[in-house]
Amino acid sequence: MQIIERSIELKEQTKDIRGSAFAIYGRGKVFLRLNKLIEAEKDFKKALDIHKEMGDIMGLSMCYTKLGELYFKDTKYELAIQFALDGIKLTSEHNITMINIKLFKLVYNIYKKINKVELAIEYLEYYIKEKESLINIQTRKVIENYDFILKMKTIEKDNQIQKEKREMLEKKRQDELLALKSRQDFLSVMSHEIRTPLNAITSIVALLKDEINDEGKDLLNSLQFASSNLIKIVNDVLDFTKLDSNKSKLELNTVNLFQLIHNIKNVYSKQAENKGLSLLLTSDIDEKYLYNLDETKITQV
Repeated sequence: MQIIERSIELKEQTKDIRGSAFAIYGRGKVFLRLNKLIEAEKDFKKALDIHKEMGDIMGLSMCYTKLGELYFKDTKYELAIQFALDGIKLTSEHNITMINIKLFKLVYNIYKKINKVELAIEYLEYYIKEKESLINIQTRKVIENYDFILKMKTIEKDNQIQKEKREMLEKKRQDELLALKSRQDFLSVMSHEIRTPLNAITSIVALLKDEINDEGKDLLNSLQFASSNLIKIVNDVLDFTKLDSNKSKLELNTVNLFQLIHNIKNVYSKQAENKGLSLLLTSDIDEKYLYNLDETKITQV
């Protein structure tokens, strides 16, 4: 650190503004390594301002990169993304390939950390493509002029990269399975709707044991209606295909609405009586009219 401080002092004495910016940037790197994030942020921003005044594209791209890394380390992910993407825009416009590769890796790691799988994979692909392009175009000697190329060794193992990609895709698959389980739980809750018509059927059957007369015929009609409705509800609730593909729709048929609502009333009348209640139906629907509607869903309502 003393050497860097002396370098900054000499650059300021000789009015080497550009050199001073790089020296301050170097001190910021040391602070970042020591996890002194406040001091590092101050140095990187000061160097960034000087490079902006000088119009130094290389210095700007280096500062954007380090500020992105700093905010990523400090879990300020929005700021990290902002500086990294600004850096990518700059390095892409000026074809600064080496820093571009490092920024692609940084953005990939940020999106991976905040669980944005699709974007993480996208920037992982950019990183691989840019790295391969660099290796094919530039010589090893040019690559070695950049000190941070040494850090790429750990991610040059294609198997490791592919493994991470598979892990992210597997996590996405697990999230989809969790969503499917939620839908299945919904079906479990919906199945409670079956209990009401089922209870009606069992109550009517019990009553039929004691009375088989004219009223018994009405009860049989109610039994037939309730059982038919139960089957339709079961089929509707257990139709996983429609629910999973979001294709559930109304099943419209020609229905005598007058007869339908009276059937519904008859189904619940005995249950109401058992509870000491009187179930009344008031309707001005013409018994001769037919309507195009979904009988099962109307009954559920």
